[in-house]
Amino acid sequence: MNPTRRPRTPAVLAATLAAASALFLTACETLDGRIEQFQQDFGKATLPSIAIGECTNLEGTPPEEEEVTHIPRVPCGTPHKWEAYAELQLELTADFPGDEALTSQADDFCWDEFFAFAGIDYEDSELEFFPLTPTEDGWKTVRDRTVTCLIGLEDGGITGTLKDAQR
Repeated sequence: MNPTRRPRTPAVLAATLAAASALFLTACETLDGRIEQFQQDFGKATLPSIAIGECTNLEGTPPEEEEVTHIPRVPCGTPHKWEAYAELQLELTADFPGDEALTSQADDFCWDEFFAFAGIDYEDSELEFFPLTPTEDGWKTVRDRTVTCLIGLEDGGITGTLKDAQR
């Protein structure tokens, strides 16, 4: 005896399609989340970084040829030297522009962002700034395209944020 298959009704087909779509979307979201987490973990493992609003006692303003390999973070409520105040993401598809061009672009960006953060023009401020820029090796091997601007005083002694400090 051959059982006869009943034709599927549009409602059954729609329910099956909806369930399959939901399963597919859930799998995609999970994969996207894993890829994003991997990229974040990979970046944390290979590139020194500091988030906007975080503070550091990074020693000195590094010479252009010196590579920063570690950025020690400290609570902004304790005495510190520098605070990250702006960040620029450069084009992923661009070729490395060269150290001089990159430094010039970074200086211009940090200069332009200084007033918005500190509430005073750089020329009138006692504070200093310097940009952390990608190296050519980081640009090519790990696609580092982040310029981070630091504001503060080389001598340190800053407590709290410099946001709107007007000094």
